[in-house]
Amino acid sequence: ILSFKKLETLLNTKNIQLTFSNLTDDDKDKLIEGGCISAHKETTFVFEDRDHGLEYFEDQILDDYYNTSEKRDAVSSWLDEILGDTASIEVFKEYLTTVEIKKGEVLFHNGEKGDKLFFIDSGLVKITLASARGREIRLAIMGPGAIIGDMSLFTDEPRTANAIAEQDTILYEFSKTKL
Repeated sequence: ILSFKKLETLLNTKNIQLTFSNLTDDDKDKLIEGGCISAHKETTFVFEDRDHGLEYFEDQILDDYYNTSEKRDAVSSWLDEILGDTASIEVFKEYLTTVEIKKGEVLFHNGEKGDKLFFIDSGLVKITLASARGREIRLAIMGPGAIIGDMSLFTDEPRTANAIAEQDTILYEFSKTKL
């Protein structure tokens, strides 16, 4: 426990965070008893498993990187780079439908028919699969400018993952039916 106290001092002075995962109840109790971990410490974190810990820190990085207000109109900027002139952009946009989804809302489910793809204009979309035990596994977080759902559109196969809004999100939908 004394070595953890020294470690905590180092963590505080260097602005470093320490993460524990897969602790037994006995180990966790000893660390709490020794004052090494608690809900009030900002330098030490305890997670059920490594995946949950990694996901927490990924979320922190993504929150710092993606600021919806700064990334608005990502699709328009992207189209401007690719197509160049306003007339071409307007023609292309005739094939798109604006879709707005709220945080936690499902855009599509694994196994569904995939006859659409989506361009993310603002917000974040989490791509997930369910494990054999039914636990959600995050495969990716997609942000402004990303294209999702394209695999199923091109292969005519069912969706291979779920897409869920991580925050309020605006997308442009491109559907085969509009061709």
